[in-house]
Amino acid sequence: MSTFTLYYPGLLGPNVPLEELGGAEWPDTSQTENLCKLLTSASSKNIQPLPKTSIEAQVLSCLGLSLPAGAELPIAYYRAINHEINEQSILCLDPVHIQIDRDEAVLVANESLDISKDDALQVINDLNQHFQQDGLTIHYHNEHQWLMTGDISIETFSLGDVMFRNINEYQVTGLDAKKWRSIINEVQMLLHAHPVNERREQQGTIAINSLWVWGGGQPGQHRTNINLVYANDLLVTDIARAINIDYEAVPDRLDSNVLRDRKTLLILTEQMHAVRQNDVFAWFDYLHLLDKEVIRPLIDMLKNDTLNEFVIISDTVSIKINKNDLKNKFWQFWKKTRSLEDCMKILRKQYGY
Repeated sequence: MSTFTLYYPGLLGPNVPLEELGGAEWPDTSQTENLCKLLTSASSKNIQPLPKTSIEAQVLSCLGLSLPAGAELPIAYYRAINHEINEQSILCLDPVHIQIDRDEAVLVANESLDISKDDALQVINDLNQHFQQDGLTIHYHNEHQWLMTGDISIETFSLGDVMFRNINEYQVTGLDAKKWRSIINEVQMLLHAHPVNERREQQGTIAINSLWVWGGGQPGQHRTNINLVYANDLLVTDIARAINIDYEAVPDRLDSNVLRDRKTLLILTEQMHAVRQNDVFAWFDYLHLLDKEVIRPLIDMLKNDTLNEFVIISDTVSIKINKNDLKNKFWQFWKKTRSLEDCMKILRKQYGY
């Protein structure tokens, strides 16, 4: 039996009132014809509500990793498997840029900092000289994802939860929260005058002005029938490698011969940059690509029996379609297809976003 699961956060769009958009600002239905046809035809049998959670938590769920409600995410654990780190306390510690305004401090960059490996290692080496006094050590994972080991007990929020948000609402808590706030204040002062940031300023690029700590939980149970993962996200490939699932970069096109008799998971997160920045028109562009490069070929595979079913998972909703749906008057040419505007407004009203 061939199944295909797509995890696509941000399907229902940015956190803006869509009612303020004029009809002429929405793309023509032909730009998202297959997606609109699918959403028009789907019934309550096909669409199920989901509790909203972080992208990182949903990725873990899609990969068959279950955690207790409210548990810290074990992202650092999966990163550390690639290194010889034997410490029990491991956290993600990622370089970021925080934009300071009068009333807010908004985390606006991590991977988009475009840090070189040499610069990352220089910053880590210099900060470690300071961290030693607190019994903490920073480890390089890649240019934009680092790890921290040491005896510190804090509860955190995931990086995905805080991107383009006011970090004042996402401060660490727990036994050593006060200690961590003191440490991070000192780190920010060190980064302000660091040679790497002086070079970045001369080059006209934004500074690495803070670090975001998160993801220090313990792994839960693992159970999945997924045997192939497509993703361009390093978080996904770290976890897939750790739990021995085959993974590949997202292909230019979906090949029915590859997907036949497999249980495939495709994770697409690039659109979240547009969604988090409330860029409605960039979101429209991503939906057009989704329609053309994913939804259309999947519908064709259902029609020709290459695929038995596919599921779309987003933030607050999952949509499941199987080949029997197509045979049972689900996909009829005479049904009038709703516009993208109507589809999105209906779904957001019923399920949130």
